[in-house]
Amino acid sequence: KDEWLSVASHELKTPLPPLQVLLQLMLRKVNRKEPVNVDHLRRSLAQVSKLTGLINDLLDVSRLEVGHLELYLEMVNLVPLVESVVENFRGTTD
Repeated sequence: KDEWLSVASHELKTPLPPLQVLLQLMLRKVNRKEPVNVDHLRRSLAQVSKLTGLINDLLDVSRLEVGHLELYLEMVNLVPLVESVVENFRGTTD
């Protein structure tokens, strides 16, 4: 359980640095009365969604441990997930 909490904590922290950078860039532009890049807004919202998903996962684990959550197997399309990962790394690597 301690290892799981360590991994969960790390995963919760992961989206924060890019979100902070994007928000700082947008604030700087707003202070200069420059237009804000809509892509930065989209990326920020995506990071917030990622954090929300991680928090919901933690809550689900908690519910599962006390028997208040039922799991159902279903098919999942991995293409959107892979596309999201590729998009997150676009521009940072060849």
